[in-house]
Amino acid sequence: MQRTKQSKTTQTSDKPTKPKDRVQPGTFLDAKIYQKAKIQAMTEGITTGELVDKAILLYLDHINKEG
Repeated sequence: MQRTKQSKTTQTSDKPTKPKDRVQPGTFLDAKIYQKAKIQAMTEGITTGELVDKAILLYLDHINKEG
């Protein structure tokens, strides 16, 4: 009896895999900035998302004061 090879197929689930971090860095520089932000957020006791929101609000406030 001859044994046939079975092709190995990878199963894909309907649920996407969870990324390691909230942000998927596109470049090494982005990754370094994200890691610094993550450390800063941990220092302040907030999430990285909250830190980003805070930075955006500070930036918008700064622009409004200039204009």
